[in-house]
Amino acid sequence: GAARASFEARPPQFRFFSSPGGVKLHQQQDMKPEEVMQMYDWDVAPERVTVLTMDELLGVIPSAGVELLGLPPIDGVRLIKIDVEGMEKEVIAGARSVVQMFKPIIWSENVAYFSSKGQDVSFLQLMDELEYNCAGAQNAPNDIICTDRHGRGHQIS
Repeated sequence: GAARASFEARPPQFRFFSSPGGVKLHQQQDMKPEEVMQMYDWDVAPERVTVLTMDELLGVIPSAGVELLGLPPIDGVRLIKIDVEGMEKEVIAGARSVVQMFKPIIWSENVAYFSSKGQDVSFLQLMDELEYNCAGAQNAPNDIICTDRHGRGHQIS
């Protein structure tokens, strides 16, 4: 996410719904009733979910409580792969320090861009602010691959 957050969400139900990758945490309240009933388990109470930014999780910026996860120190990031059902910009916003420090390749699904026939360029604008160039991914019709435009960091050979 773009910032640390905490909220309640219903867990996915797996009796009929077979794609937990399609679960939407923040937008549950904005969904159509038939979508919510099919995707989420209404037989159990909502669960408290905590969202951390990638910058916090990887220790690039200090954040209270993250050390309790016991993660090893990170000294490099080569690739960030994003498939988050329309929240790509939030991931990048929460990984801004990681991107600036390590200059990883960023491979992201971006359905908004492709379904709008190139009209929704909000993700591309964010990548441009970070001095990244992006292009369509070969054999992945909804994906783009972005690299540092100055050749710093990790590049695709």
